[in-house]
Amino acid sequence: MKQRISYLFVFLLSYASFTYAQVSETLSFEQAKLEMLCQAIRFNYRYQGQSAYIKTLDCRSLKALGNSIPSRFKSSTRLYKTYAERSYSQLPDLESRLEKLQKDLIAELEGIGQIAHGDNAKKLQEWNRALQQLNREFESIRARALQKQSQTQEAVPAPEATFSEQTEQETIMLQEDTHDVSADLTENAPSHGHHGLWIISILSAFVALASAGIAYVIYVRSKSEMAALREVVYERYNLLDRRFDLFYQQLTKQDQETGANPSSGPQAEEDDEA
Repeated sequence: MKQRISYLFVFLLSYASFTYAQVSETLSFEQAKLEMLCQAIRFNYRYQGQSAYIKTLDCRSLKALGNSIPSRFKSSTRLYKTYAERSYSQLPDLESRLEKLQKDLIAELEGIGQIAHGDNAKKLQEWNRALQQLNREFESIRARALQKQSQTQEAVPAPEATFSEQTEQETIMLQEDTHDVSADLTENAPSHGHHGLWIISILSAFVALASAGIAYVIYVRSKSEMAALREVVYERYNLLDRRFDLFYQQLTKQDQETGANPSSGPQAEEDDEA
């Protein structure tokens, strides 16, 4: 009886610890993502001649950040929409998720710099040099998030230790329990109904927690699958959009060169007409 109750207690404690760790990891990732994304958009403002708007960014939350970006700033708006919902839930731990986010943001900014300053070697060099500094800031944000997560995990009680302690206590109690079994049954007979109700209450609470846990797992998995699908779509869209931007930039550059150095075709037509 006591052993079953201890097993049930250990299971509930393990489940609570696991749920707490998952929620804590999600919160740590979202906070680090907010800091990285805010720094990335500030960087984009600063090195695209929009430094005056840096102070208008609201980095209190992801929603507030998105609302503070003017829609006319297309690259910053696209940067926000691409990564605001990213979760990388398919990756195993917080460190790998943050590392992937950092690499993707840096790669995205490299593409933006190529589009914005591809025809100006000096500005592009300045952009890439500053991007290296931003990458170091991202590493600091990632290190703080991992340190905070580690401290949180250390604060969570270890179910294995609790189970070991309870097992030792049960062994001692069984060794000290020397009274006759039949006498024990006789003494405890009036309280069987009370114990039965208590067990039913515990089992009911366990079933309720298990049902809530199953519903939560289904919700998280569905949300993760949708987030992963959305990330794939965003990546394909951004890649295609970036290619269009580069193609448009090349066409614009060719048109400018043509306007500066007109071909002899129109002049020949004028001579013919003359």
